[in-house]
Amino acid sequence: MTNLKYFLYLYFLNSIFFLCIVYMTENFQESFTNLNAADIVSGIVIFLILLSYTWLLRDPPSKYDEFGERTKNLYFFGSLFTAIVTMMFLISI
Repeated sequence: MTNLKYFLYLYFLNSIFFLCIVYMTENFQESFTNLNAADIVSGIVIFLILLSYTWLLRDPPSKYDEFGERTKNLYFFGSLFTAIVTMMFLISI
């Protein structure tokens, strides 16, 4: 059960990360001089989300000491791949 909880935690974090990256690439393709106030506010919100992503990503390995480093990396890359495939599927619908 702990394995599933750790995998789902990483899956949701990686899903949010991927959706933020997709949003940024679709909405911020113009130069900085053409940005309006709404774009700047949404950029700050995305930055805060990505900052919290990095903070939350470093936090759970200390809670899951029963896993080895190789297992943690396997869960991370497996959840990253699964999150990207799932979000690409949902975006394409």
